[in-house]
Amino acid sequence: MPLKTPVKRLLSLVFTLFLFSASSLAQTLLFSTGFEPNTTLNSLPSSSFSCGSGCSMFLGFSGTDNSTGFTFPLPQFGGSASVNGIRIEADGSGAWNTNYNDSIDTNAADCHSGSQCLYMEMMNYPNMICCPQQPVGQASLGQPLREFYERFWLKFPSSWSTVQANYGGFSSESIVYFKTEDDYRVEPAIWTDGSMCSSGTNCTQYGHAEVDDGAIASDKGYADPVTGTFIADPNANFKFTFVNNQSYNITNGTWHEVEFYLKRSPYPNDGRYFMAIDGHVVLDYY
Repeated sequence: MPLKTPVKRLLSLVFTLFLFSASSLAQTLLFSTGFEPNTTLNSLPSSSFSCGSGCSMFLGFSGTDNSTGFTFPLPQFGGSASVNGIRIEADGSGAWNTNYNDSIDTNAADCHSGSQCLYMEMMNYPNMICCPQQPVGQASLGQPLREFYERFWLKFPSSWSTVQANYGGFSSESIVYFKTEDDYRVEPAIWTDGSMCSSGTNCTQYGHAEVDDGAIASDKGYADPVTGTFIADPNANFKFTFVNNQSYNITNGTWHEVEFYLKRSPYPNDGRYFMAIDGHVVLDYY
């Protein structure tokens, strides 16, 4: 897993939940924000972590975005506000505030639109350590979320190619990351590797989408993608989807619109897995 360095985002978190009835289709906007005033983000603690692999904390948002009228925290779906916000996954040992730097950027010139945006940075990790990350979201949902759509703007700094080259030309920026209880791990991403770098520096980034059997209870096996029959296999590593779409270059120093849509369904040709960057479709599976 790569080191991820400064990433600035204006997350227009437009989650749309589709509610079905016998004769109609309703869409509900669950949340939208540009991190505008009066949105605030908690400060990172100066305390230390030492966990070998996989200790985490949540950095919470609060306040009402005066551009959208939505109030933090994000919708909890029966979960707790204490596991809602930026989920910081740390590895090894260090201090939270020297390995991560997250804040609301109030310089409008840095942002895609509006006056504020979210700045996220990871630092002081050696190469090839797995798997520090900082997704925005929540954990421990108390009720199922079977269908949703998300859209936001993302920008990598112009210096990002140099950083990628220093780490072997490999990086992965997860767009969405979640696991089900016993069958799927879903992780679409913006991706590059050494084979996509010229002269060791100019690395081409592209859309990557993967679904495998690394669920919460992944040691139990996986469900057959066609029949749904559970297959007991403690050593399973089954990839349902693995896409590297190199048809569109995701450049550094510019803003990109990211879209993701997922619908889980037990009926044939009814579920859907979709990802697009700037309107360029990375994958669209039914």
